[in-house]
Amino acid sequence: MQGVSFVVFLSTAAVTSSLAGLTNFAGAESNTDVAAGVLNFDSDGLGHEMAEACLENLRKEFRGDDWGNNGPGVITRVLKKLCKARQVRDMTPDKCRGFTVHPPTAFYPIPWRQWKLYFDEAASAKSMARLKHSLAIHVWNKFSTSRDITVGSRQPYGLIAQEFCPKHFKHVLVHTGPSSDRHVHDDTVAPDVTVSSCMLIYVSLRNVLHGPKYVGNSEQQHPQVDVTEPKALVSSDDKRVAVRLS
Repeated sequence: MQGVSFVVFLSTAAVTSSLAGLTNFAGAESNTDVAAGVLNFDSDGLGHEMAEACLENLRKEFRGDDWGNNGPGVITRVLKKLCKARQVRDMTPDKCRGFTVHPPTAFYPIPWRQWKLYFDEAASAKSMARLKHSLAIHVWNKFSTSRDITVGSRQPYGLIAQEFCPKHFKHVLVHTGPSSDRHVHDDTVAPDVTVSSCMLIYVSLRNVLHGPKYVGNSEQQHPQVDVTEPKALVSSDDKRVAVRLS
């Protein structure tokens, strides 16, 4: 793409702080693994080299029976080689030629084994406190996709959507009503909007890029559209998008 300076990949994540100025980074999800939910590569130099290395590693070590091997496994293996480090804690910019591995608090403040906390009202205050210093919040769509969100509740997932994508959250209220006993399925909030798409696209647009495009990568391909248009959202079967500067 002509004029591209960097590529950001976000897998069902809400960006809660500006990522402008950050480049060539990923985030650790634990002490042992770097996750693939948020990736940033420069379009040339180290970023291009990293992207190629990830594709080559996936080609060589792909396993159809192990999802983790093909996602976090890829970026973790590539970084271990780049940084000459066996432990995630040793993957510092100095050792990784300037590539940054952010701590779990940056993108994965709630680990995948605790993904239900995004829907737990009883633990909402503690969960929201864990999220307040994050740059983005990955909501583990692989596990959370079938969970309902109660409009007007204190579920962290809904609170995040309400704060960081207010236009689309208001659109949800139009379709469901403001009553707290109305339930919204993550996949089918409304004919042209999903909460996960809202969190991913709208906030990414507002805080990261100016006038970007997005392309869905589900089996059903969608034309490239301008996400500044409120109605131009991916359909409910799209769970991952690449946000690109063009």
